[in-house]
Amino acid sequence: MFKDHINCPYCNKTILEDWSCYIVSSDVIDEDRQMGAEVEHSIECDEYECPNSECKKVFKVTGSVWEYPAGAYNDSDLETEAIGDIDDNE
Repeated sequence: MFKDHINCPYCNKTILEDWSCYIVSSDVIDEDRQMGAEVEHSIECDEYECPNSECKKVFKVTGSVWEYPAGAYNDSDLETEAIGDIDDNE
């Protein structure tokens, strides 16, 4: 499981999500680290719906999640992108 926080670009709600189901590719970054290989997983989600009941707007989430050692969450670099106008309140 690769749980991490993002913020909705519309309402700024902090969202905790397991990004494992959004992995599109994985690459070994360094095989020779002391505790084993470090792996980078690329994350792409073109339509993520904000769980805030007052928002429910859809946005994109992209970036990377790293595991080191194998099977353990290490770090992430996730970005959100609004789909449409942020000031659009529809």
